[in-house]
Amino acid sequence: FKPNDRYPLTKDVFRLYYTSASTDRQTIDVYVEDNFGQIAKLSFNFNNEKTEEKGKSTAVVTKALNDANS
Repeated sequence: FKPNDRYPLTKDVFRLYYTSASTDRQTIDVYVEDNFGQIAKLSFNFNNEKTEEKGKSTAVVTKALNDANS
């Protein structure tokens, strides 16, 4: 997979994995486009917390695509 590229979604649910090397506040913008060219932007903001295992930072985010149109 390449960053900042388009990937067709075959289901209503998808997973996005992101591992940060930083403990700084993070913002991730995800753009979802339908077959009619309508685009919904989903922004996720979070602060990472270092885990003891391997010193990596992780965050779990769940968001329904239907919420993007609200």
